[in-house]
Amino acid sequence: MTKRVKTNCAFFLLLLALVACAPGLPSPKSAHSSTTSFFKRYSKKYKQSFVAQNPVTSVAINRVQRQSRHYAQIDAFLNLRQGEVARVLLTIKNSPPFGWTITSWEVLEIR
Repeated sequence: MTKRVKTNCAFFLLLLALVACAPGLPSPKSAHSSTTSFFKRYSKKYKQSFVAQNPVTSVAINRVQRQSRHYAQIDAFLNLRQGEVARVLLTIKNSPPFGWTITSWEVLEIR
């Protein structure tokens, strides 16, 4: 191989690696599974919290929106065991080798 071909191949591989690592939005399926698992872990860790006192039976994702390059927001509805529905807003961060992780959350309303 000539030096020019090697340089072009190296440039192409570098460009491919950069594009592959670029963060996109999580899919609704990914957002659903991360939200569900987060609240299960949270209720086990904090037994006196609102989520532990009213366990989450199901999660419905309303929307997923980009906040900045590595951050996104998930607007979700949590169906609680006692028939209530809580609307929550989660902020998630993309850490490339580890995927999306939830950094903060807040309850917007309870019905």
